[in-house]
Amino acid sequence: MTKYVFVNNIRKSSVRLGISTKVFKFLAEKALDKCDLIEVDKDTDILVSTKNNGKIATFKLTSKLANNANKDEAKQQFLEHLGNVMNFMCDSIPYEVSVKLVEKKA
Repeated sequence: MTKYVFVNNIRKSSVRLGISTKVFKFLAEKALDKCDLIEVDKDTDILVSTKNNGKIATFKLTSKLANNANKDEAKQQFLEHLGNVMNFMCDSIPYEVSVKLVEKKA
């Protein structure tokens, strides 16, 4: 069963609008496509879950750094792109991000 992040509806308190975690995974993938410091391959993993009874979306990214990339700069780049996408598409939904980057072995 798909999990949902629920948005508060101001008009009716009994109505809850839910957005699937699959949508948030898609948004994270689009943000990751814009990151040139992170290498996307078969080991790249994006997990999206909910927290606080469906009120907060949580992202966990595990991926490899591109060659000669700084880990802190790569994390910051992904957080910036994800923040832009989330603010544009889902302005009122709080979210948390955890990024784990592995240095590529030559």
